[in-house]
Amino acid sequence: MKRNVFTASRAPLSLVAVLGALFLVLQAPLPVAAQRHVNLAGRWDRLNPDQGNPTPEHEVLSCGGNAKPNCVYDKQPEPRLGFENSPDSTFGQFRGEDVTTGWICPGWFPSGVCDYTEFVASGVMDFVLSDGSEVAVNQELIVTEMDGQEVLYVYWVDQQFVCPWFRRLQEAIAANPFPTPFNGQDWPAGDCLSP
Repeated sequence: MKRNVFTASRAPLSLVAVLGALFLVLQAPLPVAAQRHVNLAGRWDRLNPDQGNPTPEHEVLSCGGNAKPNCVYDKQPEPRLGFENSPDSTFGQFRGEDVTTGWICPGWFPSGVCDYTEFVASGVMDFVLSDGSEVAVNQELIVTEMDGQEVLYVYWVDQQFVCPWFRRLQEAIAANPFPTPFNGQDWPAGDCLSP
């Protein structure tokens, strides 16, 4: 009889111990990597320094979704910066999928990209150029986070080049400074890289 009483009294204590341990685990802070929520969603800005254009251009990617990412590409006028007003009417739409877990970073990418990658979408950007022609481009959109700054690298897979995008135009200008308003001579540096 004592044996049954002893076993019966241990069962509630074991249950309390298990629940207590579970509570402590759930209250513990998550690892730093699990606390971050860096993804593609939101607005990304780029300073296009291509001297084939009359002036630099302000390019914008507005993205949504994570499992099935999608983005809209266009250009914004920047008269206060001395950019051509209005920029050409090229626009595009990206549709892709999250490939973060299986993505392999090319070894020639800019320093730090591979180590600080948080999210990768792979898909196709369908551009409609200002002359009405259409171009489909295989792209990978790679979101990094380093020292609190998110940078998006748009990788043109078949053309083998990658360019940085920023959360704000001011960050893009700070990465490639030039005299503003644009004076027609002092162009921002190019920041796209290829192997």
